[in-house]
Amino acid sequence: MVDLGSRPATPSPVGEIPDPWPTVEDALEAATLVSNKAREMYGEGLIRTLLYGSRARGDHDRYSDLDILLVLKPEAYDPREGKVSELLDYFWIELPYDLKWVKLSVMSATVEQVENWDTTFYRNVRADALEVT
Repeated sequence: MVDLGSRPATPSPVGEIPDPWPTVEDALEAATLVSNKAREMYGEGLIRTLLYGSRARGDHDRYSDLDILLVLKPEAYDPREGKVSELLDYFWIELPYDLKWVKLSVMSATVEQVENWDTTFYRNVRADALEVT
């Protein structure tokens, strides 16, 4: 298990899960760790990494996942290759109370898809995403 910058769990009532990334800054910090690992895997094929969804907008709750989009050069993009699955496995998160949740969502796309495809998903990414450094 790799620490994604989550804060130590504070005491909470039984059954409540603490928010691992309570602020947008915390989410960006965790996304940076994912981006760094993705850079190791994709090399120059990774153009940029985006944090999108409720954590980027700041309207998340403690159950919200960390949505990350890897923007790749066309020659590096192959969804069948399995690198995103490897990345998810590397960052498997184990939360308190013996509950295991995949709170990390990683997708990949080409620059052309992100910038030009007219789908609800890509329109939302373009409207809400934050660049991960």
